[in-house]
Parts: sequence; structure tokens; C-alpha cells
Amino acid sequence: MRSPLKIFLIIVVIITNRAFSDTLTQEKLKEAQTIKNSFTSESLTKATAGRPGHLSQVYISHNGHFKLHYTTDGNDAVPTESTNPDGVPDWIYYAAQYAERAWFVLIDSIGFDMPPGDGVDGDEFDIYFINLHGSYYANTYPENPVTETSRQYDYTAYQEIDNDFVESNYYTKGYDALKVTIAHEFFHVVHLGYGWNTNNYLDRMSQGDRFFLEWSSTWFEEFSYPKVNDYINYAKSYSYYPDDNIWSQSYFYSHGIFMKFMIDNYSTDFLIKSFNKIKNGERALYALQSTIEEETDRTLASLYNEYCQRMYFTGTRYDEDLAVSSDAQYFPYLRINWSDRYEYDNSLNINNDIPSFATLPIDVAFSDGQHFGLMTKNSFSGDFEGSYIFDDNNRISTGFFDLNNDQYIGKSSDGDTLTLFITNKSASNSKNLSLSIDFIKPPNLLTVNKMFPNPVDANGQLTLNITGSETTEKFIISCYNLLGQKLFAKEFPKSNSNQYVVSFSESINYPLASGIYLLKVKADGKEKIEKFTILK
Repeated sequence: MRSPLKIFLIIVVIITNRAFSDTLTQEKLKEAQTIKNSFTSESLTKATAGRPGHLSQVYISHNGHFKLHYTTDGNDAVPTESTNPDGVPDWIYYAAQYAERAWFVLIDSIGFDMPPGDGVDGDEFDIYFINLHGSYYANTYPENPVTETSRQYDYTAYQEIDNDFVESNYYTKGYDALKVTIAHEFFHVVHLGYGWNTNNYLDRMSQGDRFFLEWSSTWFEEFSYPKVNDYINYAKSYSYYPDDNIWSQSYFYSHGIFMKFMIDNYSTDFLIKSFNKIKNGERALYALQSTIEEETDRTLASLYNEYCQRMYFTGTRYDEDLAVSSDAQYFPYLRINWSDRYEYDNSLNINNDIPSFATLPIDVAFSDGQHFGLMTKNSFSGDFEGSYIFDDNNRISTGFFDLNNDQYIGKSSDGDTLTLFITNKSASNSKNLSLSIDFIKPPNLLTVNKMFPNPVDANGQLTLNITGSETTEKFIISCYNLLGQKLFAKEFPKSNSNQYVVSFSESINYPLASGIYLLKVKADGKEKIEKFTILK
């Protein structure tokens, strides 16, 4: 369900709550969150009011998957303009096309299971167009349990969609709103065929796995219609309050951006595999965690930490190499709590509790010049993922750090800032972080912090995050097969971003076979060798 401005929760639907004004204050967001939280004790229940029975006109989509119910009279009337060959209102004609497109992309192309049929007045999936008065974009109603399976929470479903999207509350209006709403809600119909765990025992989450359903539906509307960019409006829900649990109700729709980030970096395959695990009884968070670990060399915590770091580069901070996506230039700035902002004076101790599976952003301002680094003081360092952004007089460097070891960051000067992102990897408990920033002698070390994706396609690109010493001027990256034969070598000047991209199609004039290869990184007389895998 998709609702603008007013934030409600009713017990019979999957809900999409939507806020609109780009100038929302923190006070308004807090008020909205208070309203939202007051309803979190409600649970998913079958629709009790019944389907709308007063819509006398019916149109079946050309491929026969959808039956659209509407009227051209009264309060629920759809726009009556008709220029199409079928002689029905254009609103209905194009809605049917958008629904079939959603089917084609989700079912026929990506490969999701066909949702269970409801057996109500034919085999088509029913969409009812009624006046929702600007309160909601649409409702998806789980109606009857699927008796052919033993799963507790898989349902047939029908949809109610607004009749015209003209009210001022709607952030996106007209046919653009119709496109993304149909995409969003049809994915919910598909979700309900896989099953929805309504209790996942996560901290401060009373609506089970709904967070994952909303992430994926919000991603799908952007995937289906990238030029509409309706999802951009959700970004503020994360950017204004970035330190909550990953599954927070506040992030239901903003984390469609996180879903997009994961799929852009990998593929839709991991999403299907996650839902297949949900179908077999796994709860969403753990299905996603295990799928990522099986399909990549990453963890959900490390991906989320990187995502939070990249969400810093929004608005005028936008950097195409560092931002989460090209749309990030339209996202609001990341807001860091005043209590998590510090002034560095020779040394600094930070002590903070981080909620379960949350990322805490910390901002440190410098007023003098000193070599500095990070030192972990507590015994729970293995429970965290860490990354940083160091702004050295507008020269940006980024990196990841291991909280099990002290790590040199750089040399500060007056006006420099260090932004840290610390992710608690535990899904069950908050953890206390005890971290100090202090003088560290600059090392003369060569470090390959990350290399991704791994495995990589033979025609793809391998991205490395490499740090050297302050005197490092260049890196030489060479590729070898397991026989020790050099396949290519390329020289890279030192980059402030610490990111270096190896393109196989540009570096070698024939495709590499699937298998294991070696990558040698050389700088300042030191070498590091890393293994990677090519898959065709």
C-alpha cells in the first residue's frame, strides 16, 4: 500500500506510506514517526470489508492476466478521455498495459513465481479503481490463504488503486503515479504467494518481514520506470535519521535505494534466491544474509556499511565515483546527530551504543595538523564493520577499516573532517563501541583493502580499494594466470579516493577463460598478491 503525507497503518493491507514535502523539518518527521509507532501493534489480517461491489465496468488486459474494475460516474469515476482502439477510458487502457508490463518483467523476465490465483469471477488478478482521496496511492489486500501449500502466510490478493491521482497530497501524479503504483503493488501480490512471516523477532519490529517486501517493491517501481524517479522522495526518511535498525519502519521505502544498490552491484538473482528461501520458511533478514554470503564475497553488514558511507555523497557532495547512484545528486544531505559530532584536540575517545544491525555515522572536526589513526578499545570489535571518509581540504579519501587492529588514516590540518560509519553486525543485540582517535606514526605499508566483485565476469571490471604510504605516487597492477604468465600490467597514479578499476576488455585483447587468477599490486618496492575468480 502506498500513502502520501498522512501516515496510517490499517490492519488488512500491505501499506506504503509516503511523505512529500522536500522541506520537511525534523519535528514533522518525528511527529509522523510518533503517529506511525502508535499503530505498530496492529497485524496483517484478511480483508473484512470485502471487495468494492459498486464498480460496474470491467476491462480485461490484452494478455488476460488482469481484470480492471472501474466506473465513469460518481465519486470513484476515472478520467473519461478515450483515444485508444478499445474505446475504454485511457486511464484503464494504459493501466492494463502497465500491469501486463509488470507481469512481463517480474514473472517472464526476472523469473519470480506466478502469484496464486484467487478464483474469484475468473482467473484474472483483480484491480479496483476507487477514490482514495489522496490518503493512499493504493492498497494490496491479502484475502484467502493458499490451501495448496503448508505455509502459514501465503495469500491470494487483490488491489485497490486511486482513480486519478490528482489530489495535492500525491508527490507523483497522473500517469507517472499510475505506472509506479501498479508496479509496486503487483510485486506485493507476488510477495504474498511466497509468504510473509508476520513475526521475525527482530528488535522493535512488530510487522514481521514487511520491511523486505517494501524494499523490493520500491526498488521494482524504480527498476520498471527509472525516468519517473518517484523513489527519490523516500531518501529523506533515511538521510534525516541514518542510525536506526536496518529494518526500521522509517526505512521501509527509503531502503528501496539500498535494494537498488545491491542489485546494481550484483543482479536480481540474489533477490529471487532470497525469496525462494522465504518460501521455504526462512525469515527475510536471514534469507538475505545467507544469500549474499553464498553468492558474493561480502556480508550483508559490509554491504550496508558501504551503502551508508556512499549515501554521504548526495546533493552538492555528489561524486559519481563515490555516490550510491547517479540519482544521489537529488538526495538530501545525510544528517549526523549533534551528539555524534566531535572536535579533535590531540586525542579523542568515542563511546557509544549502536542498536542491533544499525550504522552509526560519526563526524570529527580537526583544528590542527597531526598524523592520526583509529584504535579500538573494547572487546567487541569483531561485531562491527567500519568505513571512513576523510576530507582533507576538499581532497576526499575513503576506506574501510578493521576494528580488530589500529589503523592509520592520514595527516589532518585545520578545517579537515573525518566521517566514520560503524555498523553493528548483530541482529539481536545493541553493542557498545569504544574507539579512540590519536596520533599514529604513518606506516610505509601497501594494503589492498577490498577487491570486488569477486567472482567477476570476463568482460567486466574489478574495483580495488588500495592504500599506500604518504609518499606513494603510483601503483602498478599486474594480472597473472596460475602458471605465472603475466597477462597484462597497468600503471595507476595515486588517487585520493583509493579506488582503482581494472577493465579486462581494455587491458587484454582476448577474453580470459573461467578460472582463478592472481592480481599483483606493487608500490614503493612492496607487493601484494590477491586471488580472484573469473566466471563466464
